Amino acid sequence: MSNFNVHSLVKFFQRDNHNGEDIKTPESSPDDQTNKKSVLKKVIEDLSKPSKPENPSFFGCRRYMDLTGKVAVITGGTKGIGLAVAKDLIQNGASRVIISGRDVQEGGKALKILTDMCSDNDDGYQKAVYVPTDVTSEEGLKELFDYTAKNMGGLDILMNSAAILNESSMWRRMVDTNVRALILSTKLGIDLMQACKRPGGVIVNLSAIYAIKPLPQLPIFSGTKAAVRSATLGFSKMKYPNLRIMTACMGPTDTSMLLNLSPNDIGEWTKDEQEDLLDLLKAKQNVDYAGRCITLMMQFADNGSTYLVFNNSLHRTKYNDDTMFRKKMMQKFTESED
Repeated sequence: MSNFNVHSLVKFFQRDNHNGEDIKTPESSPDDQTNKKSVLKKVIEDLSKPSKPENPSFFGCRRYMDLTGKVAVITGGTKGIGLAVAKDLIQNGASRVIISGRDVQEGGKALKILTDMCSDNDDGYQKAVYVPTDVTSEEGLKELFDYTAKNMGGLDILMNSAAILNESSMWRRMVDTNVRALILSTKLGIDLMQACKRPGGVIVNLSAIYAIKPLPQLPIFSGTKAAVRSATLGFSKMKYPNLRIMTACMGPTDTSMLLNLSPNDIGEWTKDEQEDLLDLLKAKQNVDYAGRCITLMMQFADNGSTYLVFNNSLHRTKYNDDTMFRKKMMQKFTESED
């Protein structure tokens, strides 16, 4: 597997930031799992402290949002990273967390986990709600956001985490789920947030490390995640009032999508490398740590930013925006209109 090297990925992201200097959360030795957890715990505690102008607590960013009292929608929220974020939002005082997913049985299990977390803080209403949704259905997505508008009075947080990985028979559905559905959900979320005119909203779209450094053995999946990153950046450039839109590029994480991955899911062209590839994809990070990293992004990260969530730590990445090229293109379009 010489085409993909985890250590080179880490070095790649360490040098890619807005000041040209290395910025990342501290990491322990790869062989010291206990120390890694203790270091990350301290990092999370530090990042969770209120931000001060003279000493920002999150990579130079100020705190944009307090999660207390917020209404959130999470597509793909019945398991994995989506469920981890839902749990963390409730622990941090969110008022309503709406999770969606196709599998009603999985939805029921997730809802029980979330409602059990709320049992000691019963304030007269249900904080967690499950809405069965197939994100590849345009009508289904519209019903999800209509439900939120009608029953919650608005929306503060949207996280698009619904995704599948299947390079063989279901690759068309993967494109529909990972790209088309995410773009439509983002558009519907923007419309609802703009209509309800709350103080500030945030949208986090889940991509993957392969959006930045594609994995040759997963060309279609890598392509869908690159599309997510580019589309999200494009939405963020539209400068919606009081709205931040950002990307979380996830490293291999302890989720059922990877744990249940089989050779039938990754395409015939990888026959000679399937075993190595499956091992690589299951080099996983803790799903609850990944969820915590994303809720920190919701609170602190800038509009248009991209963060790598890899090896239980956060790395801010830089998107190479060719401003001169954009200016020339705008000038060209203006001239053609004349």
